[in-house]
Amino acid sequence: MMKALKFMGLALLACSLLFVSCKKTKQYTITVKVNDAAMGSATGGGVFDEKSTITLTATANPNFKFVQWDDGNTDNPRTVTVTGDATYTAVFSFDGDEPAEDGVFVTLGADSWKVASFQADAQSLPGKIRVWLYKSTETEYPQFQGWMDAHTGENVAADLLYMANENDVDANFYPNWESKDMTTSIVSIDLNAHTITAVQTGKMYNRSTSEEVFMRVNYKNATWEVTPEPSKRWKSGF
Repeated sequence: MMKALKFMGLALLACSLLFVSCKKTKQYTITVKVNDAAMGSATGGGVFDEKSTITLTATANPNFKFVQWDDGNTDNPRTVTVTGDATYTAVFSFDGDEPAEDGVFVTLGADSWKVASFQADAQSLPGKIRVWLYKSTETEYPQFQGWMDAHTGENVAADLLYMANENDVDANFYPNWESKDMTTSIVSIDLNAHTITAVQTGKMYNRSTSEEVFMRVNYKNATWEVTPEPSKRWKSGF
C-alpha cells in the first residue's frame, strides 16, 4: 500500500513538473511611435515575452531634437520591462538656431536655407499680402508662393504652396505641395516700409504622394521687393 501511494505521489509530481515546463510564456506587444515622422524616428517595438527587458531609442532628424516620451520620461535610449501591451511615443521639436541676420529663413525637412529673393504684393488682395520666396536669384526653383492676412497676431490666416522644380506639379500644373496644419504668427508688419517679422510653422503636404514634410519660415525683420506680378511664378488661385 505504501509503495503504491509513493508511486502515485511521484507520478503526480512528474505531471506537475511537466505542466509547469510546458506552460506558455505570456507575450505582449510594445508599439513605438513618434509625434511627427518628419522630425525623427523611434525603434524598439515588437512582440516580447512577459518580464523581458527591452530598449527604446529615439533618433532626431537634422534640425530637430528629442524632447521626451509621451509619458514624461526623458531617457534616450530608454529601458523598459514588459508587463503588458503598451505604446510609447517619442516627442520631437524644432531645434534650429534663431538667425543672427535679417531676412527670410526656410526649414523644409532636413534642408535649411536663406531666401535669396523675397517678393510681395500688398495691393491686389484687400487686407492680405501675397508672397513669393525663392531660394536662388539664378533659378526659379525651389520656390514658395502664398498669402497671409496683413495684420499682427497669433494664428493669422495664411496659406503656402511649394515647388521643388518645374515638374513638381499635378496634371493641371498646380503645385503638388500645399501647407498643412500651419500656424502663422506675425509680430510686426509695415506695409509702407515693406518689412515683416513673422514665423510660419507646420507641414508641407504632397497631394500626389501623401508625403508630409516639416516646414518653418522665419521672417526676421525681412524687407520685400514690391511686385504685383512676379516674373517667376506658377498659375494659382492666389
